[in-house]
Amino acid sequence: MNSKKLKCPFCERLYGYETNLRAHIRQRHQGIRVPCPYCTRTFTRNNTVRRHIAREHKLEQYNINSIKCEQHQMSQLQSHSQ
Repeated sequence: MNSKKLKCPFCERLYGYETNLRAHIRQRHQGIRVPCPYCTRTFTRNNTVRRHIAREHKLEQYNINSIKCEQHQMSQLQSHSQ
């Protein structure tokens, strides 16, 4: 792992991986959540909702592209993480 920590541009949180920083920004600062299409739960990452669907709803494969993020602002997220 790169020893340089990535600092959130909105708060003091530090992350070792850019994917974790992006998830933090989506959840805490932009309110972006990925809803489960089968229940009321929401998640910050596509892979997390996919795992949830497989475990909780017993569906092994699910096309995550069919799920729409709430407050979908990915272009803003990319500009904040640069």
